[in-house]
Amino acid sequence: MSENRVTAAFEAAREKFDSFATVCGILDISNAYAYHVMKEGEMSLPCALKMEIILEGDITWRELCPRQAAKIDVVKERMTIAL
Repeated sequence: MSENRVTAAFEAAREKFDSFATVCGILDISNAYAYHVMKEGEMSLPCALKMEIILEGDITWRELCPRQAAKIDVVKERMTIAL
């Protein structure tokens, strides 16, 4: 599995809690989903927000779900232009 921000986040969380299963439990996800998102390098926004809190902001939700962050930025730009 290649190193990406999602994989780095799971590794940091695993070190903090001493167990991959504990991290998955806190995030309320299955191990299979965790391995899937590490492979893809992108996780869901709710999961990314929880992970950011677990890691105390060392890795941001924007790094963990960049496609969703890009969509949010587009909406923010449109709202700014409209105002």
